[in-house]
Amino acid sequence: MQLNYCRRCSTTLDQVESHIFTCQEGHTIFANPAPAVGIWLINNKNEILIAIRGQEPGLGLYDAPGGFVDGAKETLEQACEREVYEELTLTRSQYGPLHYLTSGVNHYAYGNEIIPTMDVFFWAKIDESATFSAHDDVASAKFMSIDNIHLNAVAFPTVRKSLETLKSIL
Repeated sequence: MQLNYCRRCSTTLDQVESHIFTCQEGHTIFANPAPAVGIWLINNKNEILIAIRGQEPGLGLYDAPGGFVDGAKETLEQACEREVYEELTLTRSQYGPLHYLTSGVNHYAYGNEIIPTMDVFFWAKIDESATFSAHDDVASAKFMSIDNIHLNAVAFPTVRKSLETLKSIL
């Protein structure tokens, strides 16, 4: 991530490390990754609910339901709950407890810049009676056997890693 000016005093920044910048006034600015979440919902046939992206980056590719954590007001778990509702209209009562799966650093192309993200993935069992519909940046969603998901059709490296990790525990 490139930063040019200090957000505290507007003087020019010098890059000290890949994510650390300092200015002439002695302020230190950390360009840390933006937190993001993904959640794999699994039915009783061990199929996963996979989202098909409705917008760039990765238009038309497979993805985990999820997205960015809203600032400093949400936990990772709350972000999962909000994103699953926004993207699939599923409420918290329609799936079981969240289980941590894996995490990784991603480089998310948005607009004309690359945003470093820290992607954290969870999984949960979905109730068989739950119904969903695609909204927000999800064009469609469907249950698939993890064995039928081709990794080259998955949008991001961290999502591919999460699928590989999930496959090892199913």
